[in-house]
Amino acid sequence: MHIHPRYLAPMALSAFVIACTPERAAPSAPSQTQYDTEALVAQAQDVVERFQTALKTELVSAMQAGGPQHAVSVCEAQAPKIAQGIEAETGWRVQRVALKTRNPANQPTDTQRVVLEQFDQALRTGVGASIPHHSFVTDKRWVYMRPISTQGVCLTCHGQNVDADLLANIQSHYPDDLATGFAEGDLRGAFVISAPLDTISLPADTP
Repeated sequence: MHIHPRYLAPMALSAFVIACTPERAAPSAPSQTQYDTEALVAQAQDVVERFQTALKTELVSAMQAGGPQHAVSVCEAQAPKIAQGIEAETGWRVQRVALKTRNPANQPTDTQRVVLEQFDQALRTGVGASIPHHSFVTDKRWVYMRPISTQGVCLTCHGQNVDADLLANIQSHYPDDLATGFAEGDLRGAFVISAPLDTISLPADTP
């Protein structure tokens, strides 16, 4: 596997966050190594943007066709397909993880949980904007994580007063759902974008 050439140059991108939809924690998040972090972060941000744009398109279409009830089914079916398609094209693995999951497949690893807890603390203390992402190396993979904050539009399915019929539908798809009770601005989860070290650029200090 190799990273597609179009992702080799640094890019500056911003993203609209959508929240619809594997160690015990170390004392602190893992540190970054000497890879060309700026370029890798730009690539990872581009992957997040692609995923969000594709999923947003599917969800907007679903909402227009059948409202939130239909969107639940579309999100369940399409989010994994979109992630798999991006990985097949670019080599970057796309995941979403959370402290309170809807899909149990989105449980974080212990390392990811450490970062999620740091994101959560940052948002709660009002310094979230100063921690836009975190990147590190673990298990021979370079990993990028970016927080997903809960937006107003997310509260229909993730808020504190989810419609009873909609909640029943959600629970029929996700019997172990924990992802309700959020308020706007809460940490919903994080994007995790990663690739094996042997498929990315050499360390920045390599001759």
